[in-house]
Amino acid sequence: MENLYRPEVTLQQAFAAAWRHKGKALAAFVAVCALAAVYLATAKRIYQSEAQIYVRVGRESVALDPTATTGQVVALQDNREGDVNSIERLLLSRETAEQVVDKLGIDTIFGKKTGSSSWSPKQAIKDALKTLEPYNLNPLRVYDIRDKAITTLRKNLRVTAVRKTSLVNVTYSCDDPATARDIVEALVAQVQADHMRINRTKGSHDFFEKKELQLRTDLERFESKLRDFKNSSGFAELDTQRELLLERIAATEKDLLATQADLSSAKAEVKARQAEMTKIPELVTAEETTGQPQTPEGQMRTKLYDLEVLEQGLAAVQTDESPQLKSVREQIKQARAILGGEKPKTQTTKALNKVRQESELALSARQAALSSLEAREQTLTQQLTAARSELKAINQSEIEVAQLQRAINLAATNHGKYAEYLEQARIDEELQTAKVSSLNLAQKPSYSITPVSPKPISTLAVGFILACCTAGGLVYLAERHRLFATTQSAANTQPARHEAPVRTEQPALEEPLARPRRSEAIPSLPR
Repeated sequence: MENLYRPEVTLQQAFAAAWRHKGKALAAFVAVCALAAVYLATAKRIYQSEAQIYVRVGRESVALDPTATTGQVVALQDNREGDVNSIERLLLSRETAEQVVDKLGIDTIFGKKTGSSSWSPKQAIKDALKTLEPYNLNPLRVYDIRDKAITTLRKNLRVTAVRKTSLVNVTYSCDDPATARDIVEALVAQVQADHMRINRTKGSHDFFEKKELQLRTDLERFESKLRDFKNSSGFAELDTQRELLLERIAATEKDLLATQADLSSAKAEVKARQAEMTKIPELVTAEETTGQPQTPEGQMRTKLYDLEVLEQGLAAVQTDESPQLKSVREQIKQARAILGGEKPKTQTTKALNKVRQESELALSARQAALSSLEAREQTLTQQLTAARSELKAINQSEIEVAQLQRAINLAATNHGKYAEYLEQARIDEELQTAKVSSLNLAQKPSYSITPVSPKPISTLAVGFILACCTAGGLVYLAERHRLFATTQSAANTQPARHEAPVRTEQPALEEPLARPRRSEAIPSLPR
């Protein structure tokens, strides 16, 4: 069976084809290498300046704006990656580019130096195309040189945020190293200023200053009103005064109850003593004397005693028949008869009853104590009524004092809150005035006179590769053209036949360089 696949091109065939067209290949190789050398010699030198910004945790990242904390605060989950990405987008924003262009000038962005007017083919082409601008046919027409400068700046700027760090790389490329450094410095300074500006609410300081003054005025007004009310009512500390007043009321009620008990006891005692006084006599017998010598009976007894003594004396010296003795005895008899017929007289002395006197004194003392207790009860009742009235006044005043105190507490809380907000706003304003930012330069804008483009080794390597590819491609095309011409000439010299064409073997050196696909089969000759 006949083989349906065409043979592959060998390395020997390839070298033979290259040697056959060595002149063309060498010319193409030299031409491409020359073009690469010319490009390397004439290409514009591009310089690069690089800086690194460290986004540290600062007041802008941690602290909330005072206006954001005046209401209910909701905790938000934010990470450092968001801050770094924000700085990256801020560096790439058009607003930042516009500020830098306006600051440095358009000529600085384009790299034009004052007083330099050198001729260049590019400038000559631009000048020639300017004549087509009235017809709007200039493809290079610049409508606004400032917009073009902004576009150029953003095109040459490269900003990358380093992953898992707080660093942002800023790189700018242009044809002057000093210009690249100046532009990077201007970009960093502008971003620092914008970062402080966008993290601060404009007008917050004036707002909080006015609000703090208003709240301080309200607080002073409420305090003056409370002071005047205390002066007019006479109450200083209501809680202390109420406590003292309640203690006084309790003590007064206790004394009143004790006084009422003593008063009831005194009344009962006075009533009992008055009932007892009716049973005690006012006078009692103090002395009773019988046979008093100063009475006639006493004198007669004395006389009788004298006669009896005389009788005994006479009887001792005289006889019974003596007239004198008989007379004496007769007188004694008569005196005895007189004294025997009369009863002895008794003298009684009456005196005041001491028991009644003591009872009267005790009754008088209890009556005085009763009057004192009644007066004490009346006084305590009046004091208790006055204390209770004072307690009612304190309770009534407490409502007004509580309202004023509540207003003062609310005003003081609001004033303290807005005073704190005012201080935060003042600190933010001072930080902005002093240009204190949380964006610090981890690496200052670099200044290098070594160009980053074109790179000689890379350019020559690419030129060499392109030269080799061009030479190889030229050899391939020349060999295909040769084979095609050979086939055509052979076909023209053969006679025309109605039979199927017979495939003839070609020399090995004349095989086409192109490798056929395996899906393409060559029909076999008829047997």
